[in-house]
Amino acid sequence: MDKKGRDTHYSGSQSEALWRRVNALPEAQRTLLYLAGCALQDHEVRFWQMLLQAEAEARGINTSTIFALPSSVSSTAVSWFKVGGT
Repeated sequence: MDKKGRDTHYSGSQSEALWRRVNALPEAQRTLLYLAGCALQDHEVRFWQMLLQAEAEARGINTSTIFALPSSVSSTAVSWFKVGGT
């Protein structure tokens, strides 16, 4: 949560509080917010892919094989890059 008590994480280990709030809602609202949250997570993965690709290309690294992977593999790769994998 941020300083104003808002749940600011919608993915990863810090997102549990947010998803508990969503799961406590009536079904119609829960379904809509769940779908929106999943879409947000997908956009976040794509954002990290684009940023990492741009940074790698700026360093002269060929990224054509790294970022052409299926999304399930790419999100793993993005997590790896975000924590500073080598």
